[in-house]
Amino acid sequence: MRRTLLLAWLALSLATLAPSASEAQSPQDLLRAQKLYDEGDKAEQAGDSAQALAKFEEALAVVETAQLRLRAGRCQEKLGKLVASLESYKRAVALSEEDAALNKVASDQARAAGNKVPKLSLQKPSDAPAGTTITVDGKAVTGSEPIPVDPGEHTIVAEAPGELQRNDDTSRS
Repeated sequence: MRRTLLLAWLALSLATLAPSASEAQSPQDLLRAQKLYDEGDKAEQAGDSAQALAKFEEALAVVETAQLRLRAGRCQEKLGKLVASLESYKRAVALSEEDAALNKVASDQARAAGNKVPKLSLQKPSDAPAGTTITVDGKAVTGSEPIPVDPGEHTIVAEAPGELQRNDDTSRS
């Protein structure tokens, strides 16, 4: 019964995808996605969020649905990957626009996750030399908006042309 319901769910999910994406799906692809979902569900129930996430991500490579994004987001959140979980929940919101109940669940999860994600605020001094750049974990920082980061250590580097580099720049969020 569960297998039949999941197949129906996957078929319905395919119908909501763009025509070009749904045309690429075969019955074998759907069965594979169903198997991966079942394996991910079993792993998550056993408390193995890393394995569950891997299975859900494999299933997402076959067919992207709001339900799969929600499950992946929950695993990412349990693993401390808060920024990725927020992105998964936001994607679930976008994918569930035509299903009001599912959209509400996805929106609630995105809102709750957004409140948990630490944000790092950086500001260049007004007297910083022209061409000064700032990176957080190797990614350039532009603008003055807070940057969402996962909990843990982060490397912050500020570089200015012609200036000596100082490397005591690890911070924890």
